[in-house]
Amino acid sequence: MGSLRLALADPERRRGFERLTRGLKPEPAAGLRGVGAQDAQPSAQVDEVVAPPAPAPDDGFPWTVVLIGGALALAGGGVAVRRVAKHAGAARSITASR
Repeated sequence: MGSLRLALADPERRRGFERLTRGLKPEPAAGLRGVGAQDAQPSAQVDEVVAPPAPAPDDGFPWTVVLIGGALALAGGGVAVRRVAKHAGAARSITASR
């Protein structure tokens, strides 16, 4: 992609904008229509009211709780392994220096 430039009102851009808008008369904002707007605003008409769908039946087992518990157990096990390895390494270095 090319570089983006901020559209500041430098003289070149101003001249181009003036050429582009030459001969146009200003219109009040209230009279402006959007792109592809209809002459008359469409009116909403409700044909049928539908209730939201019923919630899914509970399958009875809290899988989310099991997954969270498993993740916490894995994280705790990882911390314990790192602590044991750290202390074992420190103990080896103390006995090796004697």
